[in-house]
Amino acid sequence: MSTNQKKILIAEDDKDYSKILDFYVSKNFSYDIKIAEDGEKVIEFLKNEKFDLILLDLIMSKVDGFQILDYIKDNNIETKVIILSNLSQ
Repeated sequence: MSTNQKKILIAEDDKDYSKILDFYVSKNFSYDIKIAEDGEKVIEFLKNEKFDLILLDLIMSKVDGFQILDYIKDNNIETKVIILSNLSQ
């Protein structure tokens, strides 16, 4: 991995959907991709690494996406976030 390579965190607890996202992003872009299968893992990644983009599911186990957004804000983490969710009205 080059030092200038962008890093993406896929925060998605649906394993099939996270695989689809990983496949699509890695096929179309040259990014270092990490996958977190629950909110606790997302927080662990954020404590140890800087990400250029987070693809964030709002409804996850252990720690949900709303809590992760609060964590990002409270810790002044500079990253872009794209919300992924199948929440309906």
